[in-house]
This record gives sequence, structure tokens and C-alpha cells, in this order.
Amino acid sequence: MSVEARAVLDQLQGVKQGIVEAREAKAITPEQEHDLMMRANAIHRSATGDGAYQGLLSQIEDLDQRLQDDSGGGFYIGDGADGGYYPNG
Repeated sequence: MSVEARAVLDQLQGVKQGIVEAREAKAITPEQEHDLMMRANAIHRSATGDGAYQGLLSQIEDLDQRLQDDSGGGFYIGDGADGGYYPNG
């Protein structure tokens, strides 16, 4: 396995662990967990196939952002006066 493929799979494993932990903490629903894991598994299949690693890293970043949004940990914006978190702020 190439270094690039291993890096993609290592990054993906971290996101998958985050999905499991979010579900265990009841921060996401079982349906959200299922959807996120399906997307993660599709990325995994691609990583072991064609080698378009830059695109896969982008997909992993999108998946990670989706997990954060679903679990209420979206990115911080603004001055904090309204809580500042998108989409919950």
C-alpha cells in the first residue's frame, strides 16, 4: 500500500472513531451514524482503488465537518455574543 493510501486510511480511521464516539455520547442519532459510516466506507473503498488521494482527503474533511455539524460542534464564527457556533449559534 502506498504512503498516500495509508495516510488517507489513517485519517479516515480517526473520523470513523469520532463517529462511534459521537454515537456513544448520544450526540448523533443512529440514523446519522449509519449515514456517516456509509460515507466513510465509500471513501475507504475508493482509497483502496484508484489512487485519487487529494480528492479523498477532501471527502474525509467534508465527512468530518458533517460529523461536527450533526453532533452540534460546528465551527466557531462571530464574536461569541450569540454562542458563536454554526449551525447551532
